[in-house]
Amino acid sequence: CNQQSLSQAATELSEKYRAQRPLKGKFITSEIHRLAYITTRFPATFAATHSVFTEIQRLMPDHPITSLLDLGAGSGTASWAATQVFPDLQQITLIEQDEGLIQLGKSLALTGENTLLQNATWARANLRTINTFPAHDLVISSYALGELPQNVSGEILKTAWSSANTTLAIIEPGT
Repeated sequence: CNQQSLSQAATELSEKYRAQRPLKGKFITSEIHRLAYITTRFPATFAATHSVFTEIQRLMPDHPITSLLDLGAGSGTASWAATQVFPDLQQITLIEQDEGLIQLGKSLALTGENTLLQNATWARANLRTINTFPAHDLVISSYALGELPQNVSGEILKTAWSSANTTLAIIEPGT
């Protein structure tokens, strides 16, 4: 891809997010949109999740986070941030429905030296169709529930809450 097509895809993504208008029920629908996400949205999403995780660590220093469940994980942005904040983290599970984002996330993990990210468990699944999530110390949904109808996201939240051993973190635009 060239810089012009990447720039156009980034603009399209931003417009869809601002208008809350996913195409075919999804905001990211092509390989160029996945690359645009990585170059434009990944850094800000990383910073937001890192900030939330830092606050969780500050508020709960006596509750070590050893496992993370990332719902609607995209390319694994929140998991990258978690490895920076939680020194006791031993297990990461990511649930994402887009196979292209999963492959992108796995490829990114292989470029670094973090074996926890390289050995993370990825599950391809639609959050709307899962009745239970595996229990983890920290369950995160970052920038995923806002893309769903409110009644659906409410059900997912109930399921996520029941699988959080210690903490459930929800990050959405404007929160």
